[in-house]
Amino acid sequence: MRHHQRKGREGERVAESYLKRHGFRIVGRNVRIPPYEIDLVAEKDGVIHLVEVKTSASLIFPEAYYTDAKEAALQKAADAYLRMHPEVREICIDLVAVDLRRQCVHFYSDIVR
Repeated sequence: MRHHQRKGREGERVAESYLKRHGFRIVGRNVRIPPYEIDLVAEKDGVIHLVEVKTSASLIFPEAYYTDAKEAALQKAADAYLRMHPEVREICIDLVAVDLRRQCVHFYSDIVR
């Protein structure tokens, strides 16, 4: 496994732990809906959260890796997820930014409207 893949997996583990501590139930990891992938799918208070995880171990803040292209892909992934799961009534797209260098996590709810 390459360094950036190990870093990404570590960030996803940190994000999952963070979400669990804040009352989320993880219902999926690395959910593939070709050509998209959703890092984490979580549920809280009846709402499904599609969670993008961005991780950095450098001087660059992880939020900097969240781009317009990623946002467009997440919206398409969310649309595909809803088609696959018609029972889902409410969905939210969130971002968890994991900064391994500074040892902090930031949560951004409902980042795509």
